[in-house]
Amino acid sequence: MGYLAKMRARSSVLVECDLCGSRGPFFILATGGSSNDAFLEQIGVREKPRTVLCKACGWIFKPLVFSADQLDQLYTAVGGGNTYSDVDRIHVAAKAERLFLHIGRFLVNRIPLLPVLDIGGGVGQASLGFANNGYEVDVSDIVSGSLLHPRMHAHKGQIDSIPSSSQYGVVILSHVLEHVWNPKKVLTRAYELLAPGGAIYVEVPFELVTPMLLRKTGDIAHVGYFARRTLELFLDYAGFSNVAISLSLESYGSRKVVVFKALGRKDNMSHKREIRTLPLHVGWLHLIYDLLSVQQIALTVSSKLK
Repeated sequence: MGYLAKMRARSSVLVECDLCGSRGPFFILATGGSSNDAFLEQIGVREKPRTVLCKACGWIFKPLVFSADQLDQLYTAVGGGNTYSDVDRIHVAAKAERLFLHIGRFLVNRIPLLPVLDIGGGVGQASLGFANNGYEVDVSDIVSGSLLHPRMHAHKGQIDSIPSSSQYGVVILSHVLEHVWNPKKVLTRAYELLAPGGAIYVEVPFELVTPMLLRKTGDIAHVGYFARRTLELFLDYAGFSNVAISLSLESYGSRKVVVFKALGRKDNMSHKREIRTLPLHVGWLHLIYDLLSVQQIALTVSSKLK
């Protein structure tokens, strides 16, 4: 019995594409075989991680789902504490202020005077600009730390732990979606927590090169690999309108990372959540476009330069 057949026999959820709901066929792009394997065995993960491509829609993901206990151990190991030197704090504050202005321009400088929700926000790095400009910020994360501003309030846990009665003007998911097996559920919940007229900001790394060209499983904590089209489809499914996605090069300490930045708005119209399955060749075309675009190649080369 093949790997995916074994996974299907064990739990159908593990081999269901979160984007289009297809249960296959999936194409295996990469198989574990790195230094991460020893750590995975330590936390009780017996199967080697694999990265697969859904032939129906082009979503690339790792079907092996960790238990809650394994996730706690994983993020205790890789999440680390959040401490900054004075130079780091200046860099974080400047970057957060640019994000505040970026979201403000998207909303025509009319950010709703409501609290901001920073999902997987660490100590509030991405949302610091909002706190500095007078907004109350709820920071939700499974790894706790000392928050960067007195207007920030810690909520240890995942997005499901946020009360349904809460209403936010902005929801931020910066480098979060690549860590979850169910982006649709997370984005749908974010949509529900937003007040009408509010905005969502999503930032994810561009990592298609890792599974598609290098044929590696990549970051041990990353389970989803986004293209421009798949990110747009996830946001559309959740109900967001006026979605705008851009590709850019960002610095994280000494690292340079090519990222997708997406903005979407919640309007007052009802939305039918549905993902249309694309013909096979169409499902692949957007991946090829992202991999071979001049902008992506230029940014990837720049990210490797010191």
